[in-house]
Amino acid sequence: MRKLGLIFSLPLLAVLLFLSSCSTTKNTAEENPAPHWVKQKPIVPGHYVGVGTVMKVGIAPEYTARARNRALNDMASSISSTVSSTSVLYKIENAYGSTEAFNQQIKIETDEYLEGFEPADIYETEDRYWVFYKVDKETYRKRKAERKRKAIQTALDKQKEAAKYEKEGNVLGALKGYIQALAILKQYLGESCMAEVNGEQAELGSYLLSKIEKIRNDIQIKAEQETLVVKRHKIDEQPVNFKVTYQGNMFGGVPVKMHYTGGYLKRDVVYASKSARVACIISSTSPNTQNNVLTAQLHWPQMVQNATTDMSIRRLLDPISMPKTKVKVKTLPPVVALKMKSADAGVQNRFRQLLHEKNFDFTENPNAADFLIEVDYDITKGEQAGGLTSVYCGGNVRLISTSGELLEQKSSSAQRGVGRNEQIATKNAREAFFDNAFRRYMPDLLDKVE
Repeated sequence: MRKLGLIFSLPLLAVLLFLSSCSTTKNTAEENPAPHWVKQKPIVPGHYVGVGTVMKVGIAPEYTARARNRALNDMASSISSTVSSTSVLYKIENAYGSTEAFNQQIKIETDEYLEGFEPADIYETEDRYWVFYKVDKETYRKRKAERKRKAIQTALDKQKEAAKYEKEGNVLGALKGYIQALAILKQYLGESCMAEVNGEQAELGSYLLSKIEKIRNDIQIKAEQETLVVKRHKIDEQPVNFKVTYQGNMFGGVPVKMHYTGGYLKRDVVYASKSARVACIISSTSPNTQNNVLTAQLHWPQMVQNATTDMSIRRLLDPISMPKTKVKVKTLPPVVALKMKSADAGVQNRFRQLLHEKNFDFTENPNAADFLIEVDYDITKGEQAGGLTSVYCGGNVRLISTSGELLEQKSSSAQRGVGRNEQIATKNAREAFFDNAFRRYMPDLLDKVE
């Protein structure tokens, strides 16, 4: 029975021990009047203070946690910090612009320093809850200094590992190591982090950034040709090739970002092969522009993403711009000829106009064309009534390659022409057939060329 009583008393004992270990004195409106810190945030010499209050909404663990977080944030706002002129943040701010988003994220994460402190007092009414924190400045500084010392040592270990990779020629491994070392120091990147690196005292964060930048700068992307001249419909048959090097040597496994001014690319990120080659295939190009540019640049955000999952470091290094390698792409329009039994000047001119609108070139010589539009039609006599004669004209419109391959065909229903005699009716039926062909079928066939 004595054992059973001891077991049942353990939960109560735990609660009593917790309450006795905490310096908190729980005040309520019924027992005591509101303490002075509820009415006005006090100034306590040698201490950081913070006050947080919330409405009692939800269960007690929820609203007490919210009040606690607000008090910690309030206290953290009074812990001032300035960016050191030797720090990584200072260098990036001056070279690439604002680091405000990074600073805000680090401030939030730095508040975790305060997690180990217990509230000095709490107060509550029926509908509201207050928490008061008071932290000795010297205690806070000692805790932070110890955390910083451990972070610098861990970052140094990672730096040494990265240096080993770099010496062995594992450039991507080295880059990953240097970025990860920087991530370890992220809460101190606005401060000076002095450490012994290769036998000399150096600001560790700035040293890591310089190693990262050197590797990045030594990666070069070169195009095998400065200009590509190609027929528009054959652009996907001629890939644009680039070569990636590191310090003049072939360098594979690197992501390259592509952009083409003449349209979208199916793959705008291509990794360099083991032979350091990058081939960009332009699947299609706009018929409205003939002079376009394909650019290739090191996909730096992807490389940082491959190195670390830390979103703060990704954001910090993301603004770093990369040089672009450009290739001029001149696309020539396909040449099209019209093939039919008899094409009068009206049909020829209309065909020329259609090609011009669709950005194609016209030729009268089928042997000089890239494609043929072939038209054949039949004339059929119709009924006669009331002194008028009907004639029907129907046939096919085909898109044919110069090798004779049928690429697409459209069949037109018979179009009716009416006139005082067969000649006029035939003329009207033929015109109706070509109106239908030029309006509905020929544009669709030409679109198949793209």
